[in-house]
Amino acid sequence: MKIYLYTIAVSVFFALISDIVYRKVSGTAKKVLTNFFMFLSFIPPFLIGALRYNIGIDYSVYTNNQIPQVLSGWDKFFNVAEPFFQIIIKSGNELNSFLGSFAMNTYQWVFVITQLIIVGAIFISINSLSPYRSLSVLIFYFSTLFFSGMNIMRQTIGLSFIFLGLMFIESKKYFILTSFAFLSHKSSIIYFPMYLLSKINYRKFWLLLIPLLAGLFANALRIIMYFISGLISNRYDQYFSNIMDDGVSAFGYVILHYLVLAILIYSFKKVKPNRLTNFLLYAQVASASIACAYSSLPNAFRIISFCQYFTILSIPIALKMISDRKRRAYLMISIIILYVAFFSNWFFGKDISQYVPYKDVFGNFFY
Repeated sequence: MKIYLYTIAVSVFFALISDIVYRKVSGTAKKVLTNFFMFLSFIPPFLIGALRYNIGIDYSVYTNNQIPQVLSGWDKFFNVAEPFFQIIIKSGNELNSFLGSFAMNTYQWVFVITQLIIVGAIFISINSLSPYRSLSVLIFYFSTLFFSGMNIMRQTIGLSFIFLGLMFIESKKYFILTSFAFLSHKSSIIYFPMYLLSKINYRKFWLLLIPLLAGLFANALRIIMYFISGLISNRYDQYFSNIMDDGVSAFGYVILHYLVLAILIYSFKKVKPNRLTNFLLYAQVASASIACAYSSLPNAFRIISFCQYFTILSIPIALKMISDRKRRAYLMISIIILYVAFFSNWFFGKDISQYVPYKDVFGNFFY
């Protein structure tokens, strides 16, 4: 466990230095040094993910099944892996032929490329859009996105492209990056209609009723999701009848995402609307709604992952919009405490055996 805590500490530290430089330094050096320290912040999560061995449930799935099936030419119709992920697999295979394999896994270059895309895209987005980079990096870890990137890989690749897309949400480039997301994971199709929602300027506290209604009509929501998943692919039918469809409630998710939603509405309604803040607000409405309906949804963690991680950007942006410095500081401290509690409950209270002990491709164990 310690290696993850060290990773978080080092990464957040360099992001904090980047924040300080951005506020204290002027001229050409400001941009150069800010980018440099954010690059240093990027290195620990990239290396931990790129050099891992058999960490995350999907690691063995990809190594034993999906990667060999793609390289053998069996998956010509993209039933196992979407087109862009097949490009990643084939690129990793070419690197393996050119540079050689890592000590314990012939396919390790695939995980190196995947981690580079996931962490790289998210950190570029943070560096471009977040007014508090260190807070965004902290939420990157404490929201568990860092760990999801080592598990639900294709979905997280899709999400990382959406993070990049938010930098261009006012232009057609958003659709290009959303298309890459869709070519990484079919479920990313949901981000196309999110663009349309970003045009709706509604900041009333009535939005707080939507998650409550979602919890009340959770069973109906389950039926709708089953129908939509059937339209995308029958491969998702298994999620409605496997071990992940366990009816577990998630009180921590409800508290976290409902309070964040209230903060976003409070902050965003005070400023002129734009597509970025609209997107982030409606993503949070979705997160809080899924949290309230969590126990009735199949594989609910994967579903909430489509929206919950945008707090990496939405919370810092919302806090920056609060003019009262004292109130902003109180809210920031409260949010950090909330995320520390959320992460601690997950990290120390849940079964994270898929992540510990950490083992790298050279055979080293870290406890």
